[in-house]
Amino acid sequence: NDIVNKNPCDDIRLRSNVKKHEKHTYTAEECDYVLRYAETHPYGLEIILMLSYGITRSELLGIKWEDIDSSALTLHVQRGVAEVKNAATGKVEIVAGNLKNDFRERIIPITESDIEKLSIRPHKCEYVFGNNSGKPQSPSNWQKRRYNVFMRDMQEFYAEQGIDIPKLTPHELRHTRATLWVNSGANLFAVANVLGHADLQMLRKRYAHSDVESTRKLLGLDKK
Repeated sequence: NDIVNKNPCDDIRLRSNVKKHEKHTYTAEECDYVLRYAETHPYGLEIILMLSYGITRSELLGIKWEDIDSSALTLHVQRGVAEVKNAATGKVEIVAGNLKNDFRERIIPITESDIEKLSIRPHKCEYVFGNNSGKPQSPSNWQKRRYNVFMRDMQEFYAEQGIDIPKLTPHELRHTRATLWVNSGANLFAVANVLGHADLQMLRKRYAHSDVESTRKLLGLDKK
């Protein structure tokens, strides 16, 4: 028998047909429109926290009242909510547990105005955005029943005024906040701390979009 000394697959390179989903972001002006409308909407507080501080859907639904320090004006992000399939039963369960990694646990400084918004929210259970049973909400149900409703209402509201504001996904709100901070020249260490990133290089690569006018402003390069 001939001896094969080389793996015949070594020189083969697989090409993926899966296209990466292009993330969209709001401009600073669009972001202001969304936050302004969120002040008036029943589900607006969730949007305000996500879009203002880059909190993920999972992290938002995991917030407990004990995580909010009204005197220090901070929010402690230390758990996330996920839908996990029970291997034994085959059923999907809602689990509140640890975050992706140690860096994702963080204390976020938030505004006094947002603390006040949180303080007047009814304390129905230990979770700030829990369900009527006192447990964390299902991320998919929350998105369908609250998040998507907000996006639809917001878009229709501005459409009546001739203003086109796109609907973004929850993760694109986080992407928007990070991008706006990075492109405005915010301190990258501060941005990384608030977002829960350990790698500044990855932060810059993922969120720093090419923005010529922002770069011009940061470098003090006048058009004249």
